[in-house]
Amino acid sequence: MSHPIGARRRLIIIGAGGLGRETLWTAEEIPADQRDWEIAGFLDDDVDGARDALARCGVDLPVIGGIIDHSPHGDEVFVPAIPSPRARLGRCNALRSRGASFVNLRHPTSLVHRSATLGEGVVLRQYTGVGPNAVLGDFVFIDLLGGPAHDVVVGDGCHVGAHSDIMGGAVLGRGVTLGAHAAVLPGARVGDFATVGAGSVVIRRVAPGATVFGVPAQRLMFVPPVQPDDSDGAAQAARHGATSGGR
Repeated sequence: MSHPIGARRRLIIIGAGGLGRETLWTAEEIPADQRDWEIAGFLDDDVDGARDALARCGVDLPVIGGIIDHSPHGDEVFVPAIPSPRARLGRCNALRSRGASFVNLRHPTSLVHRSATLGEGVVLRQYTGVGPNAVLGDFVFIDLLGGPAHDVVVGDGCHVGAHSDIMGGAVLGRGVTLGAHAAVLPGARVGDFATVGAGSVVIRRVAPGATVFGVPAQRLMFVPPVQPDDSDGAAQAARHGATSGGR
């Protein structure tokens, strides 16, 4: 809906950390005649810490209050900037249940095909692209030069890192973290809340909640640290190696 200049809504960024400042940068570069809001400030659950951090970084915008106790007003719209997908979904859905409205931020250099579908609270940063018939859920963040190709599905709350590539027909479940320069090959599947490490290549499937890394991407394994006074520690560690979970 178009709003007169005098009735512009107040855009509030959810999260005032580094990702919040990156999101602010994207918002600032959207021309005034292409938006119906003005940047009002941030919400952050560490109000005092966020205020100090923004001041040190030279950001002259207020931290309006905390996320979990904010009561949305009718003239406010929101966009998420929380790195953790699980926390992002939790905070955004809580605000939505209290009546919050979310907007999408599309940088002027981003390209979205006319047949693509975007949810709410989506951030498309500089030089991102969304291909034909791609579907993005709510609260998806796509960083610099990243993006899905044709027929890709990106679930709610996914975080797609800079320079990453989601190739044709691939599917990311809810809350997936895709690291910078990662690639998901055509038709591959990444399960809910999985994490794909930076520079990794997914060739088939990633299980829900898994953390994978490498080329091809493989599930990370870890061995518990051996205590200095535990003579049997090495054997126990070998017997009890476990698979690392996701966020």
